[in-house]
Order: sequence, then C-alpha cells, then structure tokens
Amino acid sequence: MPAGGSASGWRFVDTRAGFEDSFRVPGDPGWRQAHKELLALHVEKSATYGSNADPLANFSESAAVLGKPAEYAVLVRVLDKVARAVHMIDAGKADLVKEYPDVASLALCAEALLRRRTCDPAQLRTSPAHRWPVSDNDPGDETE
Repeated sequence: MPAGGSASGWRFVDTRAGFEDSFRVPGDPGWRQAHKELLALHVEKSATYGSNADPLANFSESAAVLGKPAEYAVLVRVLDKVARAVHMIDAGKADLVKEYPDVASLALCAEALLRRRTCDPAQLRTSPAHRWPVSDNDPGDETE
C-alpha cells in the first residue's frame, strides 16, 4: 500500500481542532496529485512574476494597460499555453506537453482575481472554503 494509508495513496488530515481525521478521498489519483502540486507551482511562479505585496501583480498591471479586468490578462496567457499544447500534439509530441499544470494554475489565478474584484475583501480573508460570490438565497449554499 502506498504511503498515505489507502489503496489510492491519498488521505485527508484535519488538524484544525487538534485531532487527526483520516479518510479516503474519492476521485482520480492523478488529478489529486496534480491538484496537490498546484500550490507549489503558484508560489514558484508568483515569486518571479508578482511581488510580495501582490503575487498576481503582473496580470493586474498588464490588464490595466489595456483597460480590461485583470482576469483578461490571465486568459490571454491561458490561450498561449493551450495553443502551444495543441501545436505540440499536432506535431506528434503529445507526451512532451507540460502546459496542463500551468493552465490549471492560471485558471485559479483568474478566479482569485475575479474574487478580488467582486467580493467583500473580509470574506476573502476569513472564509477561504466558501464559494464566491454567494447570494442570500443561493440554493447550493450548504452553510446555512
């Protein structure tokens, strides 16, 4: 059995209340591993593209020049990554495509920038697990 305590090698550990609660998380193991790696990718990329004050500054600054929302600059970068991947696949080099984690990370950057623009800043700091934006009568909101 792989490290992690389950046949898939994945377990969830909740230490918020000072205890450990492990259980198997469903889903594809490859997806979960890729998801786990996205934080490190974001930290690495934002250290060279953004600033300590604003890890996504490069997108905000680029979009401001164009008079567009910051997510626009992210989507332009996504298109660039996707075009590169498509060209590599068309050239018979599908096994060499490395753009997928970048595209996933960029999608999260766009979501973070959208939330910055549309959400109450206090919600962004205090409720990281909440879906955004939330209306008072959102039928999918299970927190009420």
